[in-house]
Amino acid sequence: KYSKEGIFPVSTPEELASFCYYVNTQQNAYNLLLELQNDIDLSGYAWAPMGWGTVDYSHPFRCFVDGKGHTIRNMTIETTAYHGGFLGWENYASVYNITFENAFVDGGTSSGIIVGEAICGDFTDCHVSGTVNCGRNAGSMFGYEANCTITDCTADVLVNGEEFPYLSWNDKEKAHIFIEDPLEITIDDT
Repeated sequence: KYSKEGIFPVSTPEELASFCYYVNTQQNAYNLLLELQNDIDLSGYAWAPMGWGTVDYSHPFRCFVDGKGHTIRNMTIETTAYHGGFLGWENYASVYNITFENAFVDGGTSSGIIVGEAICGDFTDCHVSGTVNCGRNAGSMFGYEANCTITDCTADVLVNGEEFPYLSWNDKEKAHIFIEDPLEITIDDT
């Protein structure tokens, strides 16, 4: 019934899983709005990321998530696939006003608590805590992230057993770039 309006109010783990199933199985499940109506505890559940991509086929998450200031607690993801996170692979999605507390993500390539791989998304007032274990492109809030707008977001996450003071794997890589002999170019009128 909610697919007609495109707004999905969610209050329980079962309703959240139902939205996940809908998004992951419908061909054109884009521009939908997921609204949390209260805090949700996912203890005892195994979470399947929303949105995914493979070498041959992709089904990105292109919706909106409004946490309305609520918290998702104790989310557990254990996968060997690409893109481990609440959202596996997002493309032009928006996530705002949400907290993930005590999350555990054990994923394949590109894993983070909110998104495994984030491309051109918009993230505002998002906060995460927990643990991420991943082989390659492991991050706290995001695994791999490119061209996203990130505003007022924080992370307190152990990544592969170590403190991780970055929001994404990309942030960590950029922080370690050192230019030994910078080149200065001056352009004059000629």
